[in-house]
Amino acid sequence: MSLPQFNIGGLASGLDTAGMISGLMRIERIPITRMQGRQSDYRARLQSWTAITTKVSDFREKVDSLRHPSDFASFVSARSSNEDVATVEITGTPTAASVSVTVQQLAASHQVTAGSGFADGTAAVGAGTFTVTTSAGDTVITTTATTTLDDLARAINDDPDLAVSASVIEVSTGDTRLLLTAENSGADAAFTTSSTVTALNSSNTISQAADAQIRLGDAVNGIVISRPTNTITGVIEGVSLDLKTVSTEPVSFSIERDTDAAKSAIVDLVNAANGVLDEISNQTKYDADNNRASPLTNDSTARDLTLGLRSVLGQTFSNGTSTIRSIGDMGISLGQDGRYTVDETKLADALTSDFDTVMAAFTRDGSSDDTSVQFLSATSDTVDGTYAVTVDGAATSPVLTGSAYTAPTQDETFDITLNSSTLSVTVTAGSTLAQAVDQINAALADTTLEVVEASDVGGALSLAAPTRFGSATTLTVANDGVFGLDGSDTGIDATGTIGGEPATGQGQRLTADSGSPKGLSVRSRYSTADLAGGPQTAQVTINQGLGGRLDAWLDKVEGVGGDIAQAREEWDNRISDLDDQIQAFEGRLVIREAAIRRQFTAMETALSNLQDQSRFLAGLAGGLPTG
Repeated sequence: MSLPQFNIGGLASGLDTAGMISGLMRIERIPITRMQGRQSDYRARLQSWTAITTKVSDFREKVDSLRHPSDFASFVSARSSNEDVATVEITGTPTAASVSVTVQQLAASHQVTAGSGFADGTAAVGAGTFTVTTSAGDTVITTTATTTLDDLARAINDDPDLAVSASVIEVSTGDTRLLLTAENSGADAAFTTSSTVTALNSSNTISQAADAQIRLGDAVNGIVISRPTNTITGVIEGVSLDLKTVSTEPVSFSIERDTDAAKSAIVDLVNAANGVLDEISNQTKYDADNNRASPLTNDSTARDLTLGLRSVLGQTFSNGTSTIRSIGDMGISLGQDGRYTVDETKLADALTSDFDTVMAAFTRDGSSDDTSVQFLSATSDTVDGTYAVTVDGAATSPVLTGSAYTAPTQDETFDITLNSSTLSVTVTAGSTLAQAVDQINAALADTTLEVVEASDVGGALSLAAPTRFGSATTLTVANDGVFGLDGSDTGIDATGTIGGEPATGQGQRLTADSGSPKGLSVRSRYSTADLAGGPQTAQVTINQGLGGRLDAWLDKVEGVGGDIAQAREEWDNRISDLDDQIQAFEGRLVIREAAIRRQFTAMETALSNLQDQSRFLAGLAGGLPTG
């Protein structure tokens, strides 16, 4: 704080008034120092919550990797009996399977040389045309008298629609040729060349395009599978085979559950849980020997986090007749030090002997007693149990059906719109109803409207989006003057209740809005005909599993409005309040210091006046007669 520009500074009194004022102001600032100390304490608490948040986030990652059945389904390993012939790679979530194949043929790319006897790449090829014929048609390149072999190769490579690359190779001195190679392997990638230029008219196939071929079964009754590349998919779902060489001996591929990977994931989850507990313990511990508390000692929120996590991990499972009813049955136990330990041998045995039960214990899953109602998902709000799903309204998809079909006398073009996507289609003059259906479906294929289908409904042309249900889908036809299709139709959402609670429909999906089943979503496949006799009811059972329960605990702890956020907000608010108090107090100190300086200035001025009067009187007294 700056001093006033005018300051007597004890000239009259001889006192160190500046030092005295500074000392007085230090005393006046004691409340600010105390408030700043409290702020430091609060900031330490915020840092403690930041450290805990980091550990909770790590734990969330591990929980999310184990709370769905598909997570456990991904724990598979693949093995080839002869990797010199073929290897295997997991590309999805395959189920356990085994298959033996014989590699009969590898895929090959087509290669052709054209021309011969050119001195080098700068030699002119001559005027005319050079044609490459593929399954897509002819690509014709025109050459002139100045076109060189290099120019021709460049022209071929610059054509974006031609799946053939070209290069210039020197076979021997004075014999340079054009080499063309299909960009893709497989029999369909074969091509031929021809030319009106004599020097290019000769060609030689040096590699014949071929599909890869593997055989399932024996040579007599086996099935031959062909693919255009040496990477074979579709033989085992979620797995690709990479062929290396031809072999007369079968190669076996086995897909097995990888219990080691599952065990590692569970151990990682336990370690992450310990990470949370350790961090909370570190931030709340009390050092009795040195009488020293940690930032969160006696913090009720931190204590509740520990108790809540241990409570979830200590719950039992409903696993029918299985002996695995708790994490202890898998080899996971809570020690006296407050940390969880894993008996990896016992865990491995549980995974090997009863993998499905371990999966059910960890994952959130559901089932239905009716194939027309499918469990989709649940949230951390959903309470374990069995709920009656009553459907009283079927989801529908939009349909437009015209009048009795009459063949158009001229080409008829009209617009089909699905939501915001529009496509114009044409039915040619004189087309039968079957031909009109084929023409419309061909036009819709491989477009944004490929989900729309044309069909014959009672002798009338009909359009529908049979896989798009609900009010979010609208089908519109415009500018049709022949078939009677002009108009618009919107799908209807399913309606019903779950566990007696209202449910929101979105297409075929029904989601409970409140109560114990809140967040439970199912798919209703009941049709309007199924519900003609009245509502239909199915029983859907939801099991949160350990993963679902931990997800619920994490939802309570994390995020905006979570326990940690509320704790942080409390200390943030206290720090902010103290900032306001300190600022206000600093303003009062400025006024207080000014007042103290005025008092000292007045004192010095009074003393100075008294000293002047004393000197004046002393001078008068000195001038008086002494006799």
